[in-house]
Amino acid sequence: MDFSMLFRPKSLPILPWAWMALLYFVLGPGAFAQVPNPGTLRYGPSTGLTLEYGDSAYRFDVGGFVQPGLGWSKNAGVAQSFWNARRSFLMLSGKSIQDRLGFSIQVDFSQPSPLMDALVYWEPRNRWRVSVGQKQTFANNLEMNLREDGLAMTERSLLSTLFSKTGREFGLFVQTRTGSARPWNWSAALTSGDGRNSFGVDSRDNDMGGVKLGGRAEWLVLGDFGDGAVMTLADRYGEKTPKIMLAIHGSSNRGASDPVGEGHAVFRLYNNLGQLELPNYQRWGLDVLTRFRGWALLTEYLQSTVQVPSTIYADQGAQLALQPGQVANYVALGSAWNTHLSYYHRGWSLDGRWTSVDQEFDIPGSLLLKQQETAVGVSRYWRNGSMRLQAFYGRRTSGSNLAHQLEVLAQVKF
Repeated sequence: MDFSMLFRPKSLPILPWAWMALLYFVLGPGAFAQVPNPGTLRYGPSTGLTLEYGDSAYRFDVGGFVQPGLGWSKNAGVAQSFWNARRSFLMLSGKSIQDRLGFSIQVDFSQPSPLMDALVYWEPRNRWRVSVGQKQTFANNLEMNLREDGLAMTERSLLSTLFSKTGREFGLFVQTRTGSARPWNWSAALTSGDGRNSFGVDSRDNDMGGVKLGGRAEWLVLGDFGDGAVMTLADRYGEKTPKIMLAIHGSSNRGASDPVGEGHAVFRLYNNLGQLELPNYQRWGLDVLTRFRGWALLTEYLQSTVQVPSTIYADQGAQLALQPGQVANYVALGSAWNTHLSYYHRGWSLDGRWTSVDQEFDIPGSLLLKQQETAVGVSRYWRNGSMRLQAFYGRRTSGSNLAHQLEVLAQVKF
């Protein structure tokens, strides 16, 4: 189903009915019954609009953020400037406390296909959550687990952008938490392996390959962070004592047809009988995040590998056999390091980032190239972080090619 149809202008008349049906399905008939308490309504720029009723048994939230910006870039001697809205998010969520049910919808109207997240979840017991739908998968590096308004710089690092797209997947997600003083967060996902909107735009654009298994384990070595969860890289809450998070993550995509396993039908490979034979694409990585008195240091490592039959062909007629390592022309194979240092003080944040990427096969046409990125950024926050102005400069090198990017981005939450 193409959920983005709900947001097209010609479908606007059905929006009220769509939301009513969704609320009824998630919250149950009790959500529409008369209750003695008419409810409370409050608004905060950083939290959005919140409606609670039924003695706080039901909650509904509406919010979002926009990120207009302008910038300049130069790559391979070609310079260009741009001025646009990098992101325009609208977020809706609701929860029935008694039934332990909830839903979440996020759309980005700056994208051709706006739907980013659409899920329902169930909390069978404390510290457990089971979600079904489309959302950010846990099986990526920490930066890819942050929502777009929590990024320290205007765009994600090379490690994130070369090995991922939006980080969204469609499937089943399970989260749990163990321990108290030094807790562990455990996450597992069973998804389509084809990224967001994985079932295409119509019946002819079918899902390809098998499923994707992924997971993530986080250990909060010295207890919880001050914000209760890692929502941003910057230490805006000013940790009074050192805090450390150690994490390992990984995924196995059983039959990938996209360079990073977040899409489908980007390429096709075949066996000697002319049958579709897609590679098994795997990734794993490590994250270490430390925060203390305004300082934050993130180090990420990620490596990708692939499993293919000894003989595989690029054409259905089994005439174009791939040479050893040539599968790197179809999937992103290699490894990357990313180090991000941040200092926050009285509404100002200064950030520096260094990323290094190595390709597994140095062959012509390899999708992943050996390259490095150095970036610096400065941000000014107002109104509890609901308003932010960012300046960013990045410098990337790949062989003899040198690319520059300069960008100024504003962010307003509502």
